[in-house]
Amino acid sequence: MMNFVKTAFPGRPDDERMDCVVRAFSIAAELDYLDVHKILSDCGRKYRRKTAFEVSDKAAEKLKLKSIKIKETITLRKMLKQLEGVAACAIRVKGHMVPVIHGAEADFKAIGRGRQHVQKVFISEKYYFGEL
Repeated sequence: MMNFVKTAFPGRPDDERMDCVVRAFSIAAELDYLDVHKILSDCGRKYRRKTAFEVSDKAAEKLKLKSIKIKETITLRKMLKQLEGVAACAIRVKGHMVPVIHGAEADFKAIGRGRQHVQKVFISEKYYFGEL
């Protein structure tokens, strides 16, 4: 079982769906949900639609999030253990972006994708000190 921190996202519309990138980036960049939502919209994200990789990568630059492509095969569960000392980041796995606070999944509900392989980690430049 992965660690989980129930997190609220003030300003998140009740009818919003497929906004995992918005939630994850708001945690990683330590910004309000609506501010990150606007940045992603400006980068090309459509309301209630999945966020394309190119859009999330472009938004990450604007949010000053370091994008780290994971070269070796590592599961989400193992990556979370490695990130226990990191205040906040976002982890991309297949079909989802996971918000993380101190090595725990931080969202409004647990997703339980511990066995999925990590594709990319987005971490604030102020917390990034080298390779993961």
